[in-house]
Amino acid sequence: MDNTDRTIDESLFSQSNQSTLSIDTTTPEQLSLPTFSKHNILSSLETPVSPVESLFSNRSPSSPTTPVTPILSRLGVSSLSRGKFIHFPLNNTLLDQYVLSPDLFSLTLDKQIGQGGSAYVYQCQLSPIDDASSVLNLAIKIPQGKFKAKSIVQEASFALLLKQQISLYNNTHIPFPFIDYLGIYYLNKETFPKFRRNDELPCLLMPIMSLSLSAYIEQKPLIPEKTRLPLKEFWQLYHTLIEAILILNRMKAAHADIKPDNILITFNEVTQQPEFKLIDFSSASIVSEYTEMPDITYNFTAPELMQNGAKVRPNTSSDLFSVGLVLLFAATGEIPYAAASHDFHYLINAVQSGDVLSWINVESRAILHKNVEVATTIEKLISRTLPLPLET
Repeated sequence: MDNTDRTIDESLFSQSNQSTLSIDTTTPEQLSLPTFSKHNILSSLETPVSPVESLFSNRSPSSPTTPVTPILSRLGVSSLSRGKFIHFPLNNTLLDQYVLSPDLFSLTLDKQIGQGGSAYVYQCQLSPIDDASSVLNLAIKIPQGKFKAKSIVQEASFALLLKQQISLYNNTHIPFPFIDYLGIYYLNKETFPKFRRNDELPCLLMPIMSLSLSAYIEQKPLIPEKTRLPLKEFWQLYHTLIEAILILNRMKAAHADIKPDNILITFNEVTQQPEFKLIDFSSASIVSEYTEMPDITYNFTAPELMQNGAKVRPNTSSDLFSVGLVLLFAATGEIPYAAASHDFHYLINAVQSGDVLSWINVESRAILHKNVEVATTIEKLISRTLPLPLET
């Protein structure tokens, strides 16, 4: 990967281009699927990313900027001592560089703010051991046990790959579309009582966000023929997700689980406008490194990934389909295939058909009929005919 090969097209975020992208180039159907073989995801890193510059640095646009930032950067990171606990190995020196040592940092857990299929999310406070008054308020993703820790390692590995892309955005007005994880911190039975007695497992530190896209849209009032997410915010979400797709395509990678719950929102301190960040890289990978189907969410999954015996793995094209379904939800407030979700087998058949627009209710149809540009963009995304500057 060569960061000089691609520049950020800021015109995609201009007011004059809020409806569609009009770059005439290769469509997702023309992307060739690579063969699948098992590799270490971090083998794609050409050079290590400096932990001092990326964990708590003001240069990282998604990292918290507080008075404690210079102190944390000075202290740096170090590996943990194993002590009486069984230390879950990362088996990679690059990941080891991102472990924050309890000899240098104190972490205090607060309330639980989320839970997924393999991890809890808690609020926490992180501070230098020698300066307890300097505190960062963060979130921490904690595996639900030893057998779920592998997904944390996978996610941290992919986060390191994404860090190589952040520098492209330093001198632009375009926000980086992914959350920037801040480091790995080990917890054990003494610091997290839900763990088994001897386990000491890696956890991911991240900036704390306000709420998910799902929760945000649920707060929006139902107004006939109006998009559930106001149009200005809808197009902002669209541009954020398209920028994420362009980055993933450039990396020859896929997210594989793009859905409203994996899009978090924070609010700009000056404008109070929402800013969207794509999270959860536990299913993400370089496309050629998928050896099996990762965890996916049926209601937001491309039909080709659900075919019996299919050898297709997540890729740019399937991610684009998921973006279309997220935007359909943002426009209508209706979960895709909601009418089929009462029965698992019925839902699987509906998803395999890919004909998601035939499942939407009357109110959703009225919204799309009234908002033609929104409807056209969604239709082009789920049909994979939206022209984008994709690399083959």
